[in-house]
Amino acid sequence: MSLKWIYIKDFPIGQVEVDPSNERRKYNPLGIVNLANSIGRIGQLTPTGIELQTEELLSLEKILATHPNAVTIYGNERTHAIKLLASEGKLDTIKAKVFARLTPEERSRMQVTENATKELIPRPETAESLWDYYKILLEKRSKGEFTKEDLDQSIDHWSLPIETRKLFSASLLLHFSWPSLCFLVF
Repeated sequence: MSLKWIYIKDFPIGQVEVDPSNERRKYNPLGIVNLANSIGRIGQLTPTGIELQTEELLSLEKILATHPNAVTIYGNERTHAIKLLASEGKLDTIKAKVFARLTPEERSRMQVTENATKELIPRPETAESLWDYYKILLEKRSKGEFTKEDLDQSIDHWSLPIETRKLFSASLLLHFSWPSLCFLVF
């Protein structure tokens, strides 16, 4: 998998929307304030991953002229912290790794990988994200025989029809695409 991306040191924070579907749905307001204070003192150390719905990544001026809004893939807390600094007039740009249009599998993999080591994400939210990722993989591996919409009718791997579970074991799907997360799910 070869993803198209460019690094932009000064992406306007006003052009970045926080992804509402990211697995991290709850934020500690004090944690955001502390992170904002840290970024205000020493700067943003890690770029935020953002996505543009485009196939071409050009210069920042051309990107903003043709695709003014970007959505976070990862780094939502950093984005919230920088938006807080922006509201105080202290910072108006974000360091960003800007990706061209991603597939649902690529987006989901990046989000779960970024958040897998975070201790404060509640386990149910992590499990829900991994289940969504599994459904995307199953749809892809079955070449459309099973769609994510069909699979949404099942609440977990064990509620899938037994034929489906036999053909596409969860550990086998994850093993071939993401061995480091097998222990988290199964």
